[in-house]
Amino acid sequence: MFLGDTGSLTLGFVLGATSLLENRKGTVAVTLLLPMVLLAIPLLDAALAFVRRVRRGRHPFRRDTEHLHHRLLGLGLTPRQILTVVYGLAVCL
Repeated sequence: MFLGDTGSLTLGFVLGATSLLENRKGTVAVTLLLPMVLLAIPLLDAALAFVRRVRRGRHPFRRDTEHLHHRLLGLGLTPRQILTVVYGLAVCL
């Protein structure tokens, strides 16, 4: 919703390249955990969507409007406010 294909591909490339560049032996944990922490919210949202659809008997790869950003839109937040909330959650992680 925020990045589109080009933005998400660029972000993925930058995360992957950053992980590969940070290869000092003392920071192996940071190198491995950094991408997982940064992507925790989207990965968790996707996993919960998959489980939710399977539990309801729907096809797990069909789209729906129950992702985190859809729910926040339903609460009346603007896209800018939603982005702030998601960034805030990411910073807390």
